[in-house]
Amino acid sequence: PGSAIKPIAVYGPAVDLGKITESDIVKDEKITIDGWTPKNAYTGFKGKMTIKEAVARSANIPAVKVLEEVGVSNSYGYMQNKFHISTLSEGDKNYSALGLGGLTNGVTVREMAGAYGVFVNSGKYITPHTYTKVIDSDGQTVLENSNEATQAISESAAYITADLLWGPVNLSCGTAT
Repeated sequence: PGSAIKPIAVYGPAVDLGKITESDIVKDEKITIDGWTPKNAYTGFKGKMTIKEAVARSANIPAVKVLEEVGVSNSYGYMQNKFHISTLSEGDKNYSALGLGGLTNGVTVREMAGAYGVFVNSGKYITPHTYTKVIDSDGQTVLENSNEATQAISESAAYITADLLWGPVNLSCGTAT
């Protein structure tokens, strides 16, 4: 999933755990963790930036620093238990996989859609379905899916993370403009 993993593995959990706010400052600088030196997609480093700017730029080093605050085990737990990502393997319990999206088995589009839905559903995870209802030619319901929701993250954490995701599309430094 690459950087698309950052909101569900790093920023959403960090906000939910009270580790960060949008306006917190993180420094984009060279770091080494356990012999690994992450790099940004852009050349060099941008220095101090807010979390909001880090998300907009899809800055890798700030994401890894925030993941360090969250903890690899916490991030993995959120991915598996709160955001329902089933493709994780034990080998994904590291900064590269969880912070930058280099997951061993990837992730399905359906699971990513369900995970991202948490941010616009007041923190509730709703199992994604391909259909809601199938009706036969007589108007009788043959199959029907119900929306079962579980609280994945707090309502405020969902709102803040959704607001963070506004940046990549709308800020001048955003990567999705």
